[in-house]
Amino acid sequence: GIAILLCALIVFTLSTTGLLKRFDDYLLEARFQLLQKPIDANAVIVAIDTKSLQASPNWPWGRQVHGELVQKLDQAGARAIVFDLDFSAVGDPVGDQRFAEAINAARAPVWLAAHRQPLSPDLPDIVAELLPNEQIRAPAELASVTYPIDPDGLVRRGERFSEFSFGALPTIASALAPRDGERGGYYIDYSISDASIRYYSYTDVLAGDLPESAFSGKNVFIGATALELGDEYVAPAIGLTSGVTLNAIASETLLQGRALNAIGNTTIFALAGLLSILLCAAKARALGRTYVGIHIILIMMILFAPLVAQAYLHLVLPTAALWGVQVACAIYALIRDLEYRSVSAFRAHIQARDTGAVLSTLINENYDGFIVVCPQGVVERCNARAAELLGLEATPKKGDALTIVAHDLARQIDLSQEEVGLIQSLEMSIDDADDEKRRDLDIAVTRSVVEPFKSRFERRTTPRAFIVITLHDITQQKRAEYAERAAREKQEQASRAKSELISNMSHELRTPLNSVIGFSDVIRKEMFGEIGAPEYREYVEMINKSGRGLLSIINDMLSAAKLQANEWVIDRDKEYIEDLVDAALEDARSKPSWSDQSVSVDYGANTPSAIVDAESVRLALAHLIDNAAKFSGEKGEIKIAVSQANGALAIAITDNGPGCDEAMLGRITDLFFQGDGSLNRSHEGAGLGLYLADQIAALNHGQLKLQSPPDGGFTATMTFVDAGTERAVA
Repeated sequence: GIAILLCALIVFTLSTTGLLKRFDDYLLEARFQLLQKPIDANAVIVAIDTKSLQASPNWPWGRQVHGELVQKLDQAGARAIVFDLDFSAVGDPVGDQRFAEAINAARAPVWLAAHRQPLSPDLPDIVAELLPNEQIRAPAELASVTYPIDPDGLVRRGERFSEFSFGALPTIASALAPRDGERGGYYIDYSISDASIRYYSYTDVLAGDLPESAFSGKNVFIGATALELGDEYVAPAIGLTSGVTLNAIASETLLQGRALNAIGNTTIFALAGLLSILLCAAKARALGRTYVGIHIILIMMILFAPLVAQAYLHLVLPTAALWGVQVACAIYALIRDLEYRSVSAFRAHIQARDTGAVLSTLINENYDGFIVVCPQGVVERCNARAAELLGLEATPKKGDALTIVAHDLARQIDLSQEEVGLIQSLEMSIDDADDEKRRDLDIAVTRSVVEPFKSRFERRTTPRAFIVITLHDITQQKRAEYAERAAREKQEQASRAKSELISNMSHELRTPLNSVIGFSDVIRKEMFGEIGAPEYREYVEMINKSGRGLLSIINDMLSAAKLQANEWVIDRDKEYIEDLVDAALEDARSKPSWSDQSVSVDYGANTPSAIVDAESVRLALAHLIDNAAKFSGEKGEIKIAVSQANGALAIAITDNGPGCDEAMLGRITDLFFQGDGSLNRSHEGAGLGLYLADQIAALNHGQLKLQSPPDGGFTATMTFVDAGTERAVA
């Protein structure tokens, strides 16, 4: 009798402390895991997963997107469409309208979620009811997605109906299983493996990237599975899961007739009493191995009877009271459990200590500066490198206000932002009287949030935010940029100075040269005439010729300077080629290199015209003709041929001079290049003529081609590709 009373006292004590309930929940979860297997599921989940959020990051999405999804699922033959999303807020009117129209047009029933939840953890008795807004609620069906949560935070049971202020609403599972025909609560069968339920990404479904019969005849659940959206529950056997998965498993539980009912506590306590009497009687009559055998048999029965009842009879047998009767086994199990927990706690402590040491080393010995503050600007951690970069005398300590220890830094950053991730990026200079100690810093400010742990032992209920300020020294980079900018400015100044020098010197030289040429002309015509002394007349001719040659070189230098500075203004207009060639030939004959060369011009059938810049083309042709005269020499022959084909105009100038070495053809259009660079060369020139001709051809949308056959002679051809050539009217 004393033993029976002792067993009853143990059972009563364990039941009042809640240990029996916890133990039964543990056994129930173990049975779910043992019985778990795939099934032929009626449910399919369209998941708003991380992939979908990356494709469309602006959450919440416009509700017209959900309308498009309803149309696609309805066309795919879905049996029912269930949204486990909160549509209580009024969205964009157009989006809500399109969503409502899609729901109304769907052949399959569309269910929207209704929520009941406490207003806040501090006011558990005040319950908020979240219903879809009026516009989208009208054409849809409503169902509750509220589940009772056990004190340990797990969802084990479901309800067939939920009471709202306006009446009872069926839950999603009950709405999709109308043949269930019962009311009240039930245990969800978590032996249904969540791997049996097919998941498709929301963005893939919208894109049509899925099998053809994926939704035919299926109950389609739409909800969030991405951790970022926070729709999460903790369930036996499967652990942390999304609300939409929980709805799908609860639906399969009722649809397949697998709802579990629990045996009442009265029955269990009666069985515990009978077991106490049996064990006490066995103790009185059996010793040694027989008593151990009885215990083993009873343990096997207590283990497997609930398993069979749950698998075939859909009954949940709470057996904690029966286990409580077997004190020795319970004590042994408790010791093993305590030992396991102590070892796990010790390992976790060691791991946390090692992790903290590694983190501290990384922060303190990093080349970059790190400052960790709370949103109120109170320092939580700071490494010595940060103090060095900011020029602080001492490293800020935990609890110091950032506005006091690093005033300049605190003044430039904004800690009030609530976004997660990089919230600010800026550059900051730390001035110092010594320029060598001046620092330029690249500052990145990031905000992170640590959510409360999903554990019954977690006391913190609100997320914790902290802000990390990273300081990177970019002083050398900035100095390099300053040096590069200064060098570039110096180069530009030198280039401008060169151009100004050439322009100014050209002007200053041309003015006296014009006087020399002009007065020499006067002297030649007026003073000497036919009766002047021959030698003085020759001197005047040399002065005049040299002056004109020097003026030509100066003009060419000025033209080259304008081309290099991109200051040559092109004025393209329709010009007759005969006029340009005649003008260029006249300019060439006035140059010092001209003697008595014979010139022939061939215009073809008629004189063509072209759209070019007359001034520049005339200058280029004059240099090409002068070049031909210079190298063909006295009695030389120069041929000018004008041709056109397919809208292109070509002007070829050929001389019978010695030609040019093939190795030099690619270089003679370079600025100041001389084929013969010696001081006693036979042909004068500054190396500007062919350079000017080549650049002018390019400015007029053409090109200069040079040819020199091995047997002598030289041909320069200017081709204008889009000159709009046409024949002049004869």
